Amino acid sequence: VLDYEDGMLPWVEGTRLDEDIAAAIAQCRPDVVVTFGEDGLYWHPDHIAVHERTTAAVVAIGAAAPALYYVTMPPGAMRALVDASPGAGAHVLGIEDVDAFGAQAPPPTLVVDVGAYAVRKLAALQCHRTQVRDGAIARLGERDARRLLGIEHYRRADVGTRADAFIEWFGTGWRDREGG
Repeated sequence: VLDYEDGMLPWVEGTRLDEDIAAAIAQCRPDVVVTFGEDGLYWHPDHIAVHERTTAAVVAIGAAAPALYYVTMPPGAMRALVDASPGAGAHVLGIEDVDAFGAQAPPPTLVVDVGAYAVRKLAALQCHRTQVRDGAIARLGERDARRLLGIEHYRRADVGTRADAFIEWFGTGWRDREGG
C-alpha cells in the first residue's frame, strides 16, 4: 500500500506511480504479483489505474519478471453476498450496483479455495469501516464467510515470465510438486 490519496490515482503522474510499484517489486522480489484486472473489479478508477501501472511495471522488468495475475470474480458473487446480509444496505464497498462486480470479467485461469482463511478475510474487509459502513460486508457473519468469501479467482496475464509460480501449486499440492 503506497501513500496516495484515495480516488486520485488516475491523475497521479504516471512515472511516479510506475517507479513506486517497480521499487516495491524490486524490494520484495516476488514470484507472483497480483493486481486488479482491466475492469478494476467494478470499474473503480483507482483499481484500473493500479492495473495499468502494475502491468506496465511488470512488463518493464522483462525476462526476469514475476508471474502476473489479475484478481477477478464471477458475475453474481456480490449479489449473493448482499442477499445473505439481511438488514444491510444493498451495497458493497459503497457500490450500489452490486451486479457491476465481475460483470465483464474474463474467466479465471486459476481458482483457489481459501475457505480456511475466509473468516480472517472477512475481518480484514470489515476493517475498512468507511467503505463497508452499513453495507453487506459490515453485516456479513462468520457463518456465511466461508461460503461467500472462500473461493478466490485469478487470471494469469500474458506478461510475467516465471512459469512455475508458487500460486499454481495450490492445484497440485506443495508436496506433490516437491516430490514428497
